[in-house]
Amino acid sequence: MNDAELAERLAGADTVEAVHAVCAQIARALGCEHWLFGLRIPVPLTQPCQLILSGYPVAWRARYDEQRYMADDPVLRQAVASVLPFEWDRVARADPRASQLFGEAAEFGLRHGLTAPVHGAHGEFSLFSFASAGVLAASPAAAADLARRAQWLAAHVHDTVRRIALRPPQPRRGEPPPALTPRERECLRLAAEGETAGAIAGILNISERTAVFHLARCQEKLSVRTRQHAVARALALGEIAPRCYPDRLVQSQRLLEGRRH
Repeated sequence: MNDAELAERLAGADTVEAVHAVCAQIARALGCEHWLFGLRIPVPLTQPCQLILSGYPVAWRARYDEQRYMADDPVLRQAVASVLPFEWDRVARADPRASQLFGEAAEFGLRHGLTAPVHGAHGEFSLFSFASAGVLAASPAAAADLARRAQWLAAHVHDTVRRIALRPPQPRRGEPPPALTPRERECLRLAAEGETAGAIAGILNISERTAVFHLARCQEKLSVRTRQHAVARALALGEIAPRCYPDRLVQSQRLLEGRRH
């Protein structure tokens, strides 16, 4: 099965179990014995959604949790700070805890590995790791090809799992799930700037009562109790976003044109 077929299967996956099965196929296609995918979505802010799909040995996962390696895992630390895939053999392991982690992982068949991190537009983060007892690639060219494929497939897994994790609850009686209207988004975007309901009303040329109504509807649809929480959740879910990018692009173009004269 080629990479395009695997991506197509991911696009059609509708459950975590289905994604898990495709991830196992991806690992086999890349010639790896073991794999792990982890996703973190910053919603809610106090208890972010975290999901792990594991193709690692069960005994190693138990050992990892028992030793609380997550706090000292250099692979995780580098993935959080990087946007490029990297091989485990190039990860620093001078720290005693890191050396211990890699040594014990090797005992469970995870001697060599490759991790592909993915950073989403709304603060979500994921990593897709592949590991084997033997070397993953026989040459630098093969290693580069493996990294490219792993990163591309990791992005598809990230997108699929994020879609499933953020899927709204099933609507009742055939009604569609509530979505913010353009006016509600505009009110919430202004609230994110610290504007009061009265100020929002003046900016949008509506009554203050209407502005309050729109903000209350935002809270209801986002299942939150306060206006501040509605802003935070809407930002995390991508319901509202800054509108400054087009202006900055035009400004940058003008600056560039100015330097040519």
